[in-house]
Amino acid sequence: MDSGLASRTWSDYDNVRMAMNALINTYESKLKQLNPKLSEIEYDLNDLFSFVDSINDIAVLVMSPGINAYFPHGRDWIKQQLRQAVQGTPPQ
Repeated sequence: MDSGLASRTWSDYDNVRMAMNALINTYESKLKQLNPKLSEIEYDLNDLFSFVDSINDIAVLVMSPGINAYFPHGRDWIKQQLRQAVQGTPPQ
């Protein structure tokens, strides 16, 4: 990913699982872009985590209804949520 200020993006999702699925889709799109001749792309969780680690500044803001504010989550929390999304376990 581009590390310039102009490359900063954000997206809004209805829930954490949708956000994690979007991040997974972004990674898969990047893999397809890098490997256009491959009909099937394979990767493991460590590859996905390396992708997350390669993003200079990444965070997820989750609405906390109790305080009516967004609570920020960092890289380790994102990886935990990605693991749950890939394994099909309920988000926490």
